[in-house]
Amino acid sequence: MRLGAPKAPGALRFLGEFAQGPPAARFVYVSSGARAGQGGSCWDRRAKVPLGGITPEQARRVLAGEGLVLEARIGGTARDGGPMCGAVPLLGAGWTVKATGK
Repeated sequence: MRLGAPKAPGALRFLGEFAQGPPAARFVYVSSGARAGQGGSCWDRRAKVPLGGITPEQARRVLAGEGLVLEARIGGTARDGGPMCGAVPLLGAGWTVKATGK
């Protein structure tokens, strides 16, 4: 994924093949089961992880600092016991900047 020139002040513009949804409500898919290449799995699901909580300051820090990434956590198990699917909430503080350890 990459960032394009913002169309509105203070807004992030996510581009590329992994950026899904309308510009104001971008998300990425996280696949599980057959969609993730797990042959023989009875599951074929994908979770929609929202990108809207990423701030311009977080993006600037990650782009400027080597060894930094954006991280978000989601629950992995749905109510039916299978992999999480559909729109999922972010856990904890949402998107955070983390060091990769490199």
